[in-house]
Amino acid sequence: MEIKTCGETTCEFYSAITISEDNEDRSMSRKKLATVIIICLNQNVACFAISMFALYASGWKPTPRRTFGYFRIEILLNLVSIQIIWLLTGILVYEAIKRLGHQNKEIKGPLMFGVACFGVIVNLVMVFVLGTISTTWKLLNILMETAPKDFDCTRLVEGLCDMDEVIAVHELHVWAITVGKVCLTCHVRLKHEANTDAMLDKIIEHIKREHKISHVTVQVEREQNP
Repeated sequence: MEIKTCGETTCEFYSAITISEDNEDRSMSRKKLATVIIICLNQNVACFAISMFALYASGWKPTPRRTFGYFRIEILLNLVSIQIIWLLTGILVYEAIKRLGHQNKEIKGPLMFGVACFGVIVNLVMVFVLGTISTTWKLLNILMETAPKDFDCTRLVEGLCDMDEVIAVHELHVWAITVGKVCLTCHVRLKHEANTDAMLDKIIEHIKREHKISHVTVQVEREQNP
């Protein structure tokens, strides 16, 4: 904007325009700040509500159709909660990049720097304490029906094969339906003279005790006559 002067002083008309523009900028900044605060607060409330509902829903009893119950709903809703956080983070980053294009507006550097540093510290604490990235990978692994990270399938097979009556283990599947709820199914081939009922109980008890598996299904196969 071209500055017009009356002698050596700025015209009152220009001053009025400048003051009006400054007021509009401040008003717009206040509105944006209020919007961001409301969004952040609502996001926190929404994520908290989702987590509470997930805990409540995971306690629902199994049905004839959903025989494992509703444990997996806790994983799905927590994943939705994390996606909401990432979405809002992306929106804030987008708005910040747009703001860089308006260099003509006055920015209070020390205040912005202080707020930014505080935000970085809070987010670093959340990363280390809550571990959203690590949690996301855990949730995805559960949805992919991956075996738990600390579970050793080789050790389990070797432990079962060390039993005198066990010949081989195959069709082994291990997966988690939610955090702390791990399922296992396998086929175990036994010697022809083995007591299948006693060995079945022994195998299941061994798996639950040594590997902390909450739900074990074992199919016993007897060796063919030599």
